[in-house]
Amino acid sequence: MDVLDALPSLEQSRTRWLIGIDWCRTEPTALTLLAARSHSTVRIADGKFVVSRAGCTPRLPWHPKVLILRGPETVGVVSGSGNLSRNGLSGGHEMGTISVVRAARNASERLIRDECLKVADWFDVAWDGASEISSLEDMYTQRFRETARAAPPVTDEDTLPARSRRGLRVDRIRKLRTAENLWIEAGNLHENRGVGVPGNQLMMSAMTRVFFGFAAQDVPTDSTIGSVAIRFRGAIRWDCSLRYSNNAMDVLTMPLPGGGGPPTYDQETLLFTRAQESGKIIFDLTLGSGHQPRTWKARSSSADAAFEMQGGRQWGVF
Repeated sequence: MDVLDALPSLEQSRTRWLIGIDWCRTEPTALTLLAARSHSTVRIADGKFVVSRAGCTPRLPWHPKVLILRGPETVGVVSGSGNLSRNGLSGGHEMGTISVVRAARNASERLIRDECLKVADWFDVAWDGASEISSLEDMYTQRFRETARAAPPVTDEDTLPARSRRGLRVDRIRKLRTAENLWIEAGNLHENRGVGVPGNQLMMSAMTRVFFGFAAQDVPTDSTIGSVAIRFRGAIRWDCSLRYSNNAMDVLTMPLPGGGGPPTYDQETLLFTRAQESGKIIFDLTLGSGHQPRTWKARSSSADAAFEMQGGRQWGVF
């Protein structure tokens, strides 16, 4: 979504997204956020049939990558190999072609215009036969979670960084990307706010950032990765910073203890749950009580997604 947000003109245009969900490789959250954008409509190619199959196995794969532009006197087609993903749009090696005609004036321009219009006609036919996202969103989310628990689908976002990390594997990246929940034993947080004052900087294993929607990319130490929106007891802090520290750990700055956060994070087991608010991804924060931490750990263990950091603190996803 960060790539689309960088195109302000897109927000003013009427857009129709025809997406494939074959083999559960499309994030349900991404579909919901696309549908929530202004003047935006989402349909799923052969959606009713595909979502009825375990693992969303298609009868005929849907794999075109094309952007069709239409205006009063302008038509254009952008086609290529890139998926609608971070790597497909801005990070990976892709190839594409652009054909745009404004007010065709000669035979060559009219030929290109006519060919672009044929592509637009093809899209209209495919669109008419597709399923509205609202009719199958819940079922697809269920299918996606079933597949993610068993064996998270591989996408072009699941790439390893150039430098190796302790315990980092492609299968862990996929589990972080597809999980809805992350729990972590906080331990004793660094007293970053002063001696005797509860801290709010949570140290996590490197690449935990993937759970929060960031790419598994190498970044310099002491550099900012981005911002995370955290909701605690109904209040949202939109600008919680996530950075890669000089001790080779991802560090999340959380709502201030006693000022939007709990009295302290020390020795708590924290749960972050992916949610949505105002068309944005946010994370609900829960402090485990009673049997909750045991339940979270058991769910991660059953999915082979329970881990341990240096120093003994445990964490996992499910």
